[in-house]
Amino acid sequence: MSYADYSQRAEDHQALLVLLKAVGPHKTKAYNKIFDRISRQTYVHLSDGKRRVCLRFKRNVPQANSDWGEFQCHRKVLGLLCCGKCTSESDLTNIQANFDSLKEGYKNTLYNSRCLVFGNTGESNANGQTQTQSRPDIVFYPSFDECTKLEENIKEFAASLFWVLESKRLDKSTDKGDKATLLMAPFEKKDFVGIDTESRNYKKRIQGRMKKHIGDLCLQGGMTQDAYLHYQSAADTLKSANDWLWLAGAYEGLCSASVIMLYPQQQKPAFSRNLTFHGSPSRVRDIRNKTSTYTANGISETMDTKPPKNCLSGEDIIEKYRDAIVQYSKYKNAGIVEMEASIKATRVLIQQNKYLEASDFLQNVVYINLSLSDEEKIQRYSTLSVLYAQIGFQRKASFFKRVAAMQCVSPQNPHPGWAACHTLLLQSLEGYKLSLDPRENPTVYVNGWPVVQLRVLHELVYTAKRMGNPSLAVRHMSFLLHTLFDHMTQGERKEMCTVLESYTAKCPGTPTPLALENGTFIPAVPMNRFPSVRSFKLLDLASHLRPHQIKSSSNKTPTINHSPFIYSPIIPQTKLDGKNKSKTKLEFKWAEGDTCEVSLQVYNPLPFELKVDNMGLLTEGPEFDPVPASFSLPAESGPYPLSIHGSPKGAGTLKIVGYITHVLGVKSHCRLRDIRSISEAFYEVEVVPALPQLNITTSLPKSAGLKASLASDNAVLASFAVTLLAGESHECAITLTNCGKVPVDVIEIALDKAKTKDPLAKSVFNWSEENIQTQLPLQPGSNLTFTVYVKALGDFISTDAVLPEESPLSPLPYPEAKYKPSKSGSLVSKTSQESNNPETVNNKIVEGMLRIHYSSKESYEAGYQRIANVGMQVTIQPSVVFTRWTTIPAKSPTQFHMVVDVMNHSCHEMIVQYGDSDETTLESKQNKRIAVLVERFIVSQTHKEENLRIGKRESLTKLYAQHLASIVDIRWKIPSNKKSGVIPIDGVTLSQYMVQHMKQCPVEWEVMLNDTFHAMDDAVNFTAGEPITVDVKITNNTGAAIGPVMLMMEPYIDHQNGTHDTEIKDTAVCIGQTTVRFTEISVEETAHHSCSFIFLCSGNFKLAITCMEVIDEHSQHTVKPTVDVMTDTVKHSMDMMPDHLHSKKPTIEVTNTDHVWRYRPTVSLDITQ
Repeated sequence: MSYADYSQRAEDHQALLVLLKAVGPHKTKAYNKIFDRISRQTYVHLSDGKRRVCLRFKRNVPQANSDWGEFQCHRKVLGLLCCGKCTSESDLTNIQANFDSLKEGYKNTLYNSRCLVFGNTGESNANGQTQTQSRPDIVFYPSFDECTKLEENIKEFAASLFWVLESKRLDKSTDKGDKATLLMAPFEKKDFVGIDTESRNYKKRIQGRMKKHIGDLCLQGGMTQDAYLHYQSAADTLKSANDWLWLAGAYEGLCSASVIMLYPQQQKPAFSRNLTFHGSPSRVRDIRNKTSTYTANGISETMDTKPPKNCLSGEDIIEKYRDAIVQYSKYKNAGIVEMEASIKATRVLIQQNKYLEASDFLQNVVYINLSLSDEEKIQRYSTLSVLYAQIGFQRKASFFKRVAAMQCVSPQNPHPGWAACHTLLLQSLEGYKLSLDPRENPTVYVNGWPVVQLRVLHELVYTAKRMGNPSLAVRHMSFLLHTLFDHMTQGERKEMCTVLESYTAKCPGTPTPLALENGTFIPAVPMNRFPSVRSFKLLDLASHLRPHQIKSSSNKTPTINHSPFIYSPIIPQTKLDGKNKSKTKLEFKWAEGDTCEVSLQVYNPLPFELKVDNMGLLTEGPEFDPVPASFSLPAESGPYPLSIHGSPKGAGTLKIVGYITHVLGVKSHCRLRDIRSISEAFYEVEVVPALPQLNITTSLPKSAGLKASLASDNAVLASFAVTLLAGESHECAITLTNCGKVPVDVIEIALDKAKTKDPLAKSVFNWSEENIQTQLPLQPGSNLTFTVYVKALGDFISTDAVLPEESPLSPLPYPEAKYKPSKSGSLVSKTSQESNNPETVNNKIVEGMLRIHYSSKESYEAGYQRIANVGMQVTIQPSVVFTRWTTIPAKSPTQFHMVVDVMNHSCHEMIVQYGDSDETTLESKQNKRIAVLVERFIVSQTHKEENLRIGKRESLTKLYAQHLASIVDIRWKIPSNKKSGVIPIDGVTLSQYMVQHMKQCPVEWEVMLNDTFHAMDDAVNFTAGEPITVDVKITNNTGAAIGPVMLMMEPYIDHQNGTHDTEIKDTAVCIGQTTVRFTEISVEETAHHSCSFIFLCSGNFKLAITCMEVIDEHSQHTVKPTVDVMTDTVKHSMDMMPDHLHSKKPTIEVTNTDHVWRYRPTVSLDITQ
């Protein structure tokens, strides 16, 4: 036999061999589709439905192999199918000539033949009918696509082969022994020359070989049981005749018939896609597990089925194969038959899951010494590799693949096939624990045999270079360095890198997969070990550039717990609380168009200086513009810090999956998932729409002494500091420059409450929002300027100032231990020596953080903004303080004096201005008293009623103090340094006595003494015994009716020591009633009362005139207070009435002691003799 068929199986003994050939001009792809359709017609059921024909299609069968058809019938070419494309009459002629030539070559064995012609010649029809005017063995089809009855024609062709086969079987079965001829193998013809044909042994050979031949025909005709019996009979006969070659053929026939019966062939599964890369070694284990349950024919060995009656068991099949191989080995010319028998036995053992026994038969294939061509050797080694892989011997499978690859380029081969060598070497990688995908090669532990792996990869590099594919050689060299770097010496590392650089100088390495001509894809090799990245950290933007989400009620989404339980031991609490955050999702955000940064630590493991070019980030999602970084690393050194920059060009979720490098001439896309030192496979950061960027400058000097809590904020773009005297004001111009590419449409400025701890900061720093809004939008490159007004609010109240005590008639402003009461009730200051020793006052520092929120229109609608801070510091030095104060009545009943002791705490001479044009000069540390004339006033009615309702009388005094501070204007100026300021009195605390002088009386008084209006300046002179008629008129100016109202006139003597003597019935006589009651006084109504007094002796007397609202015992009607109130008590006024009037006193219940109004100042009478 000239050529071995390495694809044979035991079941192929029942198949009719059909040769498929393409004749005439053609395209391979078009014919392959037709051949595939024909090849699927493996089993054809005959019209009777009882038997079927098995066909085996081959595209190349040497004619010499048909000579062995007498020895084994399945080796003969029984059918011929030719296909041709016809476009003209000349093409048809060539097709017919080629078809006839092939028929002539196989005429000794052919049963039937067909030529399928595709093309519109004008004589064909779509049903593939043969033409009546042409040859019957030629079938025409319009085209490759219009051949609907191709399968039917193939079935008809198979049936024709079967019936010829059946007729020959019947002829052979009916032949008598005397007419039979001796069947011989091709090499036996010369051995039987001169042999005795009449001997008994010769006749046994004739008989035994014929039975074996009939068994072959029965097996091909689908009569497996009959075939088995014929094989059994032939084996017995041939064994007795010592015909060992044909005995081995009979044994092999028994094995084939038994295999067909034990493992009936089922419908073959559909072809799966041919994967480019071999799977992991676990796939072999999966195949073993599958075959342990189901055989290659899809029949489970564990099925409870009874074996056929005339059939060998599984063990007997292997034993018969072993006997047949032993018999074949006795004949040198039967080496190919022996090798094919060993391969068939191996495939049967694989079906039986007996892998060790199968390896013995494969080893026999290796030992068979045959004279084969290079192509046959390649097929032989490739078949051995496939079979070793099927039994799980991966290393041996790879070994024979590699041997086959080397055979493709052997020195004896005149036409070396480097492409085939490369393909076979790629297929051998799996057995050496290598995968073309770098991710499947572990670097933590040794997987395989590094020395062998290094050798195989060297062979791949050399093969790729000889193929004339430099990019492929670069890819394999990169893979070698990346995978086996740890297993190479320093010299090998340097040598490999030098070789790689020499390759990439001609053809740079690319980061994309390479596609070979055979459809194989070689994945890219990321050079993530050169340099080695130890850490990969995404950095937040600078604090003043960080996007901040605008806080609003719509942004607050409450965490929803879908569990009906408050606590569940199954669901983690972190998940219920919403705190289970992914490490890959970063909390900070980047902005579109801003330069972002990633920090790395790199290490150079190579024994020479490593140059890295164009290192950037590898991203997914929005468009990202990386900024390439180039650097050099010393030999075997690190780690070195490195920063990679880039800017996103769109908004959305940006996914950082790795980085890009250009090392040793190879461009690589290194992904984080492939780097052991980095735990995360990617990082996600949210990119917000483009935000503007501001630069801030101030007109005042930068502050160098901000507190640590303020200075530590990196978002502080500017700061200023100023030193002012208390009460002084200053301005600071702040300029905002848009240095970005997006206009500023929204600016909001406020004090940072978290950073600004001093409560005075809100009053010290002020600015105009309207001024800022009128300058918007701020275009890129433009400026916006606004002014911060700084007011130095100091403490103008001395720490040793004392609040005066109250006195209803003649108050003492200060305790007697320190001060002397004056006649007017005003305060008396200490001596000049006492006043020149004030308490030391320290400077006060007020700091604040001005927070500027700004954004563009698009970003603001998306809910994002930027924040910039301006640090502000004001040092407030003391200027003026109030040491004492009080209020006294003025000459006009509508005015009062605010009397204040002022001390100059500065080191300069100071002028204090007050009133309309009054001023006084104070030397440094000097104390002076000033009196400011102020109009009386009344607080808001609403505020008064509210404070009365809640019972907080002290709150009312605060309202008077606040109003007083708003109308009193006291200023200071220092001519030497041209500074000036105001002195607010809002820190002054008022007593009830002081408020009494400040309030405007709601009742208008008109008092006449002996028909003369009472003058307020001095006392009125009268003589003793002279009647003094006092006429009093009161007018209601409150805006509402009041009543009942009591009007009382009470004379008394003021001893000027805080005591009043009302017991003056021996010195004064009253004519008329001193007390009168008015039921009601309407709005703007005037009530009048008069009485006369006669003083019997000389002296100074006082006349108190009081009006108050009361409730008597006969009427419980209460008049609600609708006017301002006074503070003196009614009880004291009633006690001042003379005794002869006490009996006329009405019973009075005071509903509210504040409804009392007095005539001010008190009437002073000087009685002379």
